[in-house]
Amino acid sequence: MVRRMLTAVENARLDLKAIVVRANEKVGSAEASLLVMNEACTHLQFLVSLNEKLDNGGLEIARGEAISGFVFESGQVVAKVNPDSLGANKVAGESGVRTDYLLAVPVMADGRVVAVGTFVNRSGAAPDQGFIREELDIAQYFAGLYAVGLKTHRQAVMTYRIACSDLSALAGQMGIDPSGISGLNEDLRFARGFEDTIFTLGNEMSARQRTVWKRFGTFLLNEPDEDDMD
Repeated sequence: MVRRMLTAVENARLDLKAIVVRANEKVGSAEASLLVMNEACTHLQFLVSLNEKLDNGGLEIARGEAISGFVFESGQVVAKVNPDSLGANKVAGESGVRTDYLLAVPVMADGRVVAVGTFVNRSGAAPDQGFIREELDIAQYFAGLYAVGLKTHRQAVMTYRIACSDLSALAGQMGIDPSGISGLNEDLRFARGFEDTIFTLGNEMSARQRTVWKRFGTFLLNEPDEDDMD
């Protein structure tokens, strides 16, 4: 059950990445990314990036440090040549890529900005030419597709977080410290540690509790066998 939910979250992110790949091709940029606000609404983070060093990583950029933050705040499209900001320098240091050309577009949903799509540098026939109006229009079209993909992704994340909350409550009812499970709810990166948490909690239990909990954890993480349903 939980494994299916985790798979749904990652599949939704990969669907978004496929849209970003297509947008990157059509706009004619060398790289493209999708940034969303963190839980505290203080920093933007890379949900998807075609730069492997940034993709679904831990780099966060303060709202006031980068052009993407301005786009998130204002809802305006921005095209820049040689953008100079703390955020741009931080991204360059992490990604190993200097930004010569930048196009940043707001991703809108329900009348508000929910993310920022960025297109960096050029590829193909115009490596030394800035973004033109036609490419800006294409980027805005894809921003609409990003919004649809983001909604699906957020629904998958919410379903998973509700499951974590319910699992934490169940652990508490069994007299087990639920903090290990609750901590999984703080960041999408919790997914990578979920299985370890399920079975590590067994160390806090009596032999009988451990048997019950391990069977429960196996049920959550795998499809139950017919024997398990008896």
